[in-house]
Order: sequence, then C-alpha cells, then structure tokens
Amino acid sequence: MNWKNNSINFEEIPKGEYINFDWKEDDVKSFDFSKCKYLIIWHHQSKEKSFNNLPHIPDLLYLEVNWSSSTSLKGLSKYQNLKRLELHYCTKLETLDGIESVNREIEHIHINQSKKLTNHKRITILKKLKVLCYNDCGAIENLSFLNELPHLRDFRFVNSNILDGDLSPILHHPNLESVGFLNKRHYSHKDTYIKDYLKNRRITNAQQNL
Repeated sequence: MNWKNNSINFEEIPKGEYINFDWKEDDVKSFDFSKCKYLIIWHHQSKEKSFNNLPHIPDLLYLEVNWSSSTSLKGLSKYQNLKRLELHYCTKLETLDGIESVNREIEHIHINQSKKLTNHKRITILKKLKVLCYNDCGAIENLSFLNELPHLRDFRFVNSNILDGDLSPILHHPNLESVGFLNKRHYSHKDTYIKDYLKNRRITNAQQNL
C-alpha cells in the first residue's frame, strides 16, 4: 500500500503501521505508535489551538485529521518524514502559519472545508508538492503562486473562489496534468476548456517523448 494512491485501502496496511482513533473517545496513551506510518484522527482538540499535542511519530508518512480546533499548522514539525497531509472539516483553521516547519519533502496536501483559511500563498514554501487541494476553503486572491510550485501535477479548488478570476496560471504551469473546480461567471476559462487543454498537452508531450 502506498500513500501516493488517490484512494488508500487501509485494510491492506500491515498491523501496527495504521492507526485510526477518536480524540474524544479514545485514550491516546493506550496506542503503540512505534511502527505507525498511517494515522487518522477524529475530533482533535487542543487548548493551544494547534497540533502540538499530537503524538510524536518519527516514521509517519500519512496524516489525516477529521475535525480539529487548531487554527494553524503549528505542531506538525514533529513529522519530518510526512509525505501526505489531509485536513478535513478543520473549520477553525485560519492560517498556514507553522508550514515553515513542515517536512519540505511533502508531496500531497489536501485541505477540505476550511472556510476561514487565508494566506494560501504560503504553501509555496513546499517546493516538492505534487498534489494540492484547497476544496471548500476561504477565497483565494489569485493563482500566481502556482508558478512557485514547479512539481505540481494535480490542483483542485472545488467550491473555493478565485477572486481575480484569472485561471491562466493553470495553463501556463508546465507540469500540471489535472485540475478540479466549479465554473464561475467571472472566471477567465471554463473547466472543459482547461481540462481539454491539459489533456492535449499530455498527449503531445507523450508523443514527443517516444
């Protein structure tokens, strides 16, 4: 099983390498995290409004948090092998502060249902990102930051508004292969146009590499 898979079958992960628990109902101290590589947490709470109280797991590759009281990414620096981060329904999340301490080799970040989120551009500190999802997040000023993510392959912003409406940075990015978004009247391009453009570019590039 690989964290890179879009859909992960957690049942196939060896015992001890995958842990799924509820912060409200389970005793964190009762778990053995020594071999854990895949961690899913539900209903995380922190008086500090951060991730500082999450367990220290040196070899963690995949972290998914479903609801949290954290307002930033502070506290994730303990996961220096982290490759994939998924934050779902973290409705208190306001800022990407703390991202400077996240593993610089991380490749996949998915933030979903964080309407208060701002400073989206700070994500550019993570140059190795290949997948970025800002779904149902706060309004994004513009997409100029995409050029600062040279390895990006997949970018999604479903139900997140691009304020200036200019989607051309998607077309100008040399390595983007897939996008996902909902059409809006002020957007410069329709989703069908962009998807067809990226598809044709992939085909052309593949033919040139034969």
